[in-house]
Amino acid sequence: MLAEQGVNASVVKAIEISSLTLDDLVSLVGNVRNIVVVEECVSGGCLASKLALEVASSDFEGKIIPLNLGDAIVPHANIDELMEMYSLDAQGIAKKVCSAT
Repeated sequence: MLAEQGVNASVVKAIEISSLTLDDLVSLVGNVRNIVVVEECVSGGCLASKLALEVASSDFEGKIIPLNLGDAIVPHANIDELMEMYSLDAQGIAKKVCSAT
C-alpha cells in the first residue's frame, strides 16, 4: 500500500525491545525521516515512548510517531475490530504513515 503511494518504508519486527536503541533502529533501516512505531499495547511504557526519550538526547532529526491503543480503556471487541478501530490494520497504518510524510 505504501509503495503505491510513493512511500519507501522498511519494517523492523522488534522482538527484543528491552535492548533496542534508537541507534540500533536507525542502523537497521538506514537514513530515515520518521519512525512509525506500531504496537498492540497501551501508550504507557511502550517502545515508542522509549525511543522518543532517546530522540530528545540525540542528533536524530526525524520524529517518532506512535501508533498504539492509546491511554483509554480498550473496549470489548474481536481482534480484527480492534485493529481497525485503533488504525492498527494495514489501511490504518498506511494512512498514518502517508500523513506523516
